[in-house]
Amino acid sequence: MPGESKPMLRGKLTALWTRDVDSSRLAGRVKMIQAIREEISNNYHAEHLRLRNVLEERKLRSLMGSLLQALRTVLTGHLPSLQCLLFCDNRNHKLILRHLRDNPADILYCDGVRCFYFLQRLSRMRSKMKIVVDMDDLMSRRMELLQRSGLGLSLGYMSDDAPRWVMRFLTHPLLASLIAGWETRALRQVEDEIGRCADNIVLISPVEAAELTRRFSKSGAKARVIAIAPPVETVAPPGRYTHFERFAFIGTDSLLQNYSTIARLIELWKQWSPAATLDIYGAMNHHWSPPPGIRFHGYAENLSDVYTDGTVLLAPGVLRGGLKTKVLEAFAFGCAVAGNEITFEGLGLEDYPQLLDNEAQLSDVILYPESHLDTFRRAAFTGSQLVARSFSKLSFEKAWKDILAVGEGR
Repeated sequence: MPGESKPMLRGKLTALWTRDVDSSRLAGRVKMIQAIREEISNNYHAEHLRLRNVLEERKLRSLMGSLLQALRTVLTGHLPSLQCLLFCDNRNHKLILRHLRDNPADILYCDGVRCFYFLQRLSRMRSKMKIVVDMDDLMSRRMELLQRSGLGLSLGYMSDDAPRWVMRFLTHPLLASLIAGWETRALRQVEDEIGRCADNIVLISPVEAAELTRRFSKSGAKARVIAIAPPVETVAPPGRYTHFERFAFIGTDSLLQNYSTIARLIELWKQWSPAATLDIYGAMNHHWSPPPGIRFHGYAENLSDVYTDGTVLLAPGVLRGGLKTKVLEAFAFGCAVAGNEITFEGLGLEDYPQLLDNEAQLSDVILYPESHLDTFRRAAFTGSQLVARSFSKLSFEKAWKDILAVGEGR
């Protein structure tokens, strides 16, 4: 409106991203990135730079840069992280470093641990920038859990850039276990080193933030670690559950945790043949042969089509790590969520009504959902309260303003 004053911008911020974002398909980490970018743009003179990876470049020069960095890392007595090596395009690093030298910023925001080797080079510039690294998930923990579970590995959003032989290599059980074990040890070293060169580190889960803080207290890393959850706005009141309509699951199978959950749900429907319907939403990259009662719908343009009256989100977790944003979104739409301890990790819902601790409880809910209507009502109410209390946009904005504040840290 005319006459309204715009907020005073607080300094110059350079954001370094490891991927482009398809803003037409907001889900999970992508939705979080969009919220962070909005917060940055509203408060800082912001510019956005891109850290390229070897898979998308597919040039000999880029590959040689990664191999040389691996050799340098080994010579220092450390293990090189394979996923960090993917972002060692020497020319790309030099261009960004030159830009930062000629156009210094007050704050450098880095998108994840994969920026590590760039940060190493930046530290030689003796820059006075405040460095904030947004790790999202604690990747060393994720790799350790993947090794224990035997689920294989996934490149996530980089899968589309990888040759097929690389994907087959990553999913081979023995090789995947060896790589996950290597990455667990390498990423612990990477995270500790980032803790020495960064001022602030952001994780999405309070469980993982506490774990990294404990590690830093032993290693002497100086970085402040904070958990910042995604902003989730309430869309609908808690469901009344006067009847049960169907189960739903949402999530692309390009993410290993979603792939594993979908595979398990299909196996349960084959094993138990429930009368209840399960509708699965999300962009699928694998071919599935669902049994009767399971239907695939592709990407959901509108979440209100997913969380309809009488729907229960069925999400028995297979892999720990981060926060399950699909759970928070379901709560925001007034939907009950049926899951296990893994599903609700980091949310502080120890007494949640639909916490299914064993197979017997899970089978009872799937086979006889109509007998659990009262529990669904209480679960939806509990989840709605959680979102309103702990995941507001105001809390998100305040947390980011605090951790990006110029004058703290360096």
